Amino acid sequence: MGQRLSINKLIFYHGAKLSLFLVVPGLLPLQGMGATSLYDSQVLQARSGNYQPLLDGLRLEERRRPLNPEQVADWLQVASWAGHDDEVVSVWQHFQGRVSIPARGVAAAAQSLRNLRRWASSLSLWDEALRLSPGNDDYRMGKIKTLADGRKEWQARDAALRLVKEHLSPAHLQTLSYVSLRQGKTWDQLLSDTRALALVPEDKTVRQNLITSLTLNRVSTPALALADEVATRCWSEIRRRIWPHR
Repeated sequence: MGQRLSINKLIFYHGAKLSLFLVVPGLLPLQGMGATSLYDSQVLQARSGNYQPLLDGLRLEERRRPLNPEQVADWLQVASWAGHDDEVVSVWQHFQGRVSIPARGVAAAAQSLRNLRRWASSLSLWDEALRLSPGNDDYRMGKIKTLADGRKEWQARDAALRLVKEHLSPAHLQTLSYVSLRQGKTWDQLLSDTRALALVPEDKTVRQNLITSLTLNRVSTPALALADEVATRCWSEIRRRIWPHR
């Protein structure tokens, strides 16, 4: 009964579509809800994208007996994966103050509130998630994107630049790119996406982001072809060739 199954899944958050790829690691305890094997099966199904069995099981269990904090976090997290933002918020409102919800559950609620465009409430929960898990990179990025969505672009930009300065990574550059997009600074967005692809030239998502940025900036067809060369060139060289007079 002390054994636990780990859920570590890349989550696409829909909304506006306020996309955010966010890894929310969590532990789903193999306890309660009847036989361990049943819960184990529901966890594995959720990890593979079949969320309903676990959600149904948690709803049924909640009517039978109080859920423990990890089960509440499971409910929030998996409902978020399923795109059930209203359910996430409802579960959060029901259990907050009753149990000490782990950071992963708080972050799931923060993201659902973001998807529902409830910026202030979302920011409050991102702060709570960061209090519970200080320095968590995913939660920092979630908060920054929510700041940008909520028209606090300069706060978002300062925070995103700090992330990039701390560690130059594709995820941090994509966060800065998103902030630039929300500010209407599409050239800055293009620069961030170019730098990101230089770091991970084989990443299909990062490559598509760059192509989208090039398209938004109405870069000519020959320049679009340069996206394929980023794999072997420094981002500054690519920038010089695309915008020789900037």
